[in-house]
Amino acid sequence: MLDLHEIAKKYNCDKLDLGYTKHYEKKFESIRNDVTKILEIGLNTGGSHLMWLDYFPNANVYAIDNRIVYEDKVYDKRTGTDMVMVNGWDDRDQERSFVFRGDQSSVDDLNKFVVENGEDFDIIIDDGGHSMRQQQVSLKALYKHLKNNGIYVIEDLHTSSNQWNELYGYIIVEDGDTLSMSLMEDFQNNQSTIDSTKHISVQEMSDLRGKMIQCKIETGLNSYQNYVWPTTLSFLDFK
Repeated sequence: MLDLHEIAKKYNCDKLDLGYTKHYEKKFESIRNDVTKILEIGLNTGGSHLMWLDYFPNANVYAIDNRIVYEDKVYDKRTGTDMVMVNGWDDRDQERSFVFRGDQSSVDDLNKFVVENGEDFDIIIDDGGHSMRQQQVSLKALYKHLKNNGIYVIEDLHTSSNQWNELYGYIIVEDGDTLSMSLMEDFQNNQSTIDSTKHISVQEMSDLRGKMIQCKIETGLNSYQNYVWPTTLSFLDFK
């Protein structure tokens, strides 16, 4: 079997460029054959979707993305709906691949997804829009749908800065936001100094902390392309 680095290269997945695959390999290698259900928020051109299908041979792989303007659409023969285009799509593993439109900052959209597709995810990965609202709403809405000992990942925490509003061309950090990186650092250090955020209530935060085993922040690259800050992601383990 190919390792994750080789598979990411095969599908031109940017997780390799960002320095994330080494951390994923370390975290997932021992459970590779046991994972049966994985969700990733953010589809983009489909590189990571195909990568996960290849890496986890026994898993159904789900994706949510709110962007629907692509050159082509893919028809989902199971639901009878149009799906966003996946780069390199073919008939391979169609039965294990599920792609849906939805807004990760909408609790209603996320709840609808869970109602339609069930719970018990082994792994949930947030590689979506990277705004504080999107990251924190998705976390509070979805972590509870992990299996026991499930893993929740948030990528690109380096966007926890106002400068990304200009770089991305939309609002990453709103007025009054708690930075997601600050929240992850609070989790990692077991400080409990952040009891709520603009997007997570006091009760929701208490419930979240009560189910969490640990949080670990990892650095991908010390700098990326023309950017001087390190790429970062966090792994949250839940009971």
